[in-house]
Amino acid sequence: MASSSKKYVRKLRLQNVLGVICAVLILASFFSPWWGVNVISGWQRWSIAVFPHGVYGDILPYGFGRPYAGSPIFMIFTGVFAVCIFLCLLGSILKGKKGKALLLTTGAILLIIVYVFNYRIALACSNVPGAGISIPVEGKAGGEQELGEWEYAIYTGFQFGYYLAILAGSACIISPLLVYMYEKLRQRPGKRF
Repeated sequence: MASSSKKYVRKLRLQNVLGVICAVLILASFFSPWWGVNVISGWQRWSIAVFPHGVYGDILPYGFGRPYAGSPIFMIFTGVFAVCIFLCLLGSILKGKKGKALLLTTGAILLIIVYVFNYRIALACSNVPGAGISIPVEGKAGGEQELGEWEYAIYTGFQFGYYLAILAGSACIISPLLVYMYEKLRQRPGKRF
């Protein structure tokens, strides 16, 4: 059994470290907010934070501090993130083309998730449910408009987790290239890494 594992599994080297770093970035991205909304009306402030696994905040209809996971997209994102972490870790230990293909696949899946998330947020912002207004995906809205007797301002924007997902997806795609360059440099005569 030990000889067959040597055939498919790498020793701890640069290749493993890059895959593990990508997996940690994916996990950190999952637990960080991807997009947020802050509404300021007079002396009151409401906000929501959108994660890949749910929406948290105090703007109706999302509830007061309770997670809102009513959309099936959150369950899909959770499953896809778990698969991406597994594929990334598996790709970091497998030798050759199999490991590189898993890392490339993980990066492509993550960047597709980022695109789908961006599309869904843009769609939700084009017609805010219950308010009948549209807000920018990133920026400020409101100002002179009145909500009841108070003026209000809405601030929206992508958060840290969104950019971590882009970084993780890009790193998963770039890491096989770095491994390839590293292997080529190791094979050159006179160069030892």
